[in-house]
Order: sequence, then C-alpha cells, then structure tokens
Amino acid sequence: MLKRRLAQAGITGSHSPHSFRASGLTRFLEEGGTLEGAQNIADHADSRIINFYDRRQQIVLRENVERIRY
Repeated sequence: MLKRRLAQAGITGSHSPHSFRASGLTRFLEEGGTLEGAQNIADHADSRIINFYDRRQQIVLRENVERIRY
C-alpha cells in the first residue's frame, strides 16, 4: 500500500513504513522530545531500540560543512 501511495504522489526512492517511523521519531527528538517519550510513542518495551530510530547524528549541519577548507 505504501509503495502504491508514494508512486501516486510522485515520490521516488526507497521508502518503507520503518523509514517513516524513524523520521517521525527523529523529528520528535529534534524538537526536544525525550527518549522515554519516543519509546512510548513507538511502543517499545526496550529503550535501547529507540537508538536505532534516532537519526539526529546523521544530520549534516551547514556550519560543520563550512569549516571544511580547500
């Protein structure tokens, strides 16, 4: 169902329900949500699993890129 809806919307690439879940939880954490809150939203009994969804470390900040000198 998800792939069909994405195709209808003209969205290309590799997407899964899991990627949407990870994006939503990462956004929640970026906006100041707690790991405990994310755990409750995701309905995970083990808090360590939330670390797999937390993609904040993957974000490349512009100020970090601007520090690169050629």
